[in-house]
Amino acid sequence: MTDKIYVESGYHRDIGYPKGTWVSLDLQEDEFWSILDGIKHNNDDTIIVTDYDTEYKIPDIVDLQKLWEFHNSISLMDTQDVEKIYYLLWEHPYDFDNALLNYKNVTIYYNTTLRELAQEFIQDHMFGEITESLRSHIDYDSVANDLHHNGYIQYRGHVFNWS
Repeated sequence: MTDKIYVESGYHRDIGYPKGTWVSLDLQEDEFWSILDGIKHNNDDTIIVTDYDTEYKIPDIVDLQKLWEFHNSISLMDTQDVEKIYYLLWEHPYDFDNALLNYKNVTIYYNTTLRELAQEFIQDHMFGEITESLRSHIDYDSVANDLHHNGYIQYRGHVFNWS
């Protein structure tokens, strides 16, 4: 998927004649700025993001240089790290700096639910030794709820933990 944003001239929008275009975040920097400069009324005009087609939220008023740099940073990452970035942006929308700073502190448990993870943790003795006879009495939904309250979050078919 090519991430893109729809940008408009603030001046033209304010006077009731919106002027805008879709811009790919995958463009080279000079191409990106050339397109943005082409919709401005003048150098004082504000560019507003009015729509986006990305895996993360983008505010209307955003530092476009920072957004372009962020997108290009994550485009160089492996899939697992990008998943961590998307999770952090889901938890803390718009905080691109936080996502880049903290993605290495996120653990992903793939293709699982909180309940399944609770069962796995108990089976793997993460909470200490539990005998087979006691396991049938464990409320896994309650353990999953405890995991959730301790920072384990189910998102996009995986469980994430940010430590």
